[in-house]
Amino acid sequence: GGGLTEYAQFYRIGTQPGTITAAQSFTLDGLTNGFPNPAAPTSGIIKTDGVTTNLGPAGSVIQLTNIGKYEITFNSIISSDGAMSIAAGTNYSTNLVELAYTVVGRTTAATPIGGTFIVDVASAGLYITLIAAIGNSAAIQLATAGTTNSGVTTLSIKKIA
Repeated sequence: GGGLTEYAQFYRIGTQPGTITAAQSFTLDGLTNGFPNPAAPTSGIIKTDGVTTNLGPAGSVIQLTNIGKYEITFNSIISSDGAMSIAAGTNYSTNLVELAYTVVGRTTAATPIGGTFIVDVASAGLYITLIAAIGNSAAIQLATAGTTNSGVTTLSIKKIA
């Protein structure tokens, strides 16, 4: 008994394929159930049923298939001023809307940025994605973590109720 019944952990090591403009999703391409993905060793996922991946452009959209409350945490290092946030909606190709309470930003370059939020999934099948916040004035790029280590973007999802 007890424990988490639904969860997912996504990661991408290194830079995104290009800069990420305001409202654009971070790329989570090549994700499969397994950590790491042998076909794309710079990205991977551990997940349970109830979290569907590889949706939307470059596999950047995730579907939470069950009703409930989910704790969503993201973390990254970006190389310029900017912000990140979570967007959600019922159709991943036409209506993902930024969740304003999830916007996290900073003005110092090459420092970690992240946050933890509760998202209430009131109807089955909510789509979510990690985006460059809508208010960003310039595109953002993932940075390295120090002089020799690649930066890592992570996204964790836990169904908590």
